[in-house]
Amino acid sequence: MPHLFSHIMVRTEHDIPNWILVEFGRFTLKSTRTFLLDPEVPYGWGKFIWSSYIPPSKTLVLWKVFQGRLPTDQHIQNKGIHICSVCTLCEKHEESIQHLFFECSNALRIWNWV
Repeated sequence: MPHLFSHIMVRTEHDIPNWILVEFGRFTLKSTRTFLLDPEVPYGWGKFIWSSYIPPSKTLVLWKVFQGRLPTDQHIQNKGIHICSVCTLCEKHEESIQHLFFECSNALRIWNWV
């Protein structure tokens, strides 16, 4: 078995563990869980929304949006429940996260006002 290790380089410097999923390089189970549950979501958005300057009620809505768990008509239909879907803001299109926050004409007016 010694031949298996013949290509390993040994340095005299001390290794420093660096966990790339968090800013300071320290391993946490939370960062691992977040990465494994949804690797498509850019890591770091949680630090932005879970902060002291955003009220918890608004943070919860943002968290549900980023996780795709806001109970829109489309989300409910994807679970196999058949309902008629219409946006409650414009009453013209199907209700989805994409439509409610980025496409609805009434939502766009609110975004421009804010």
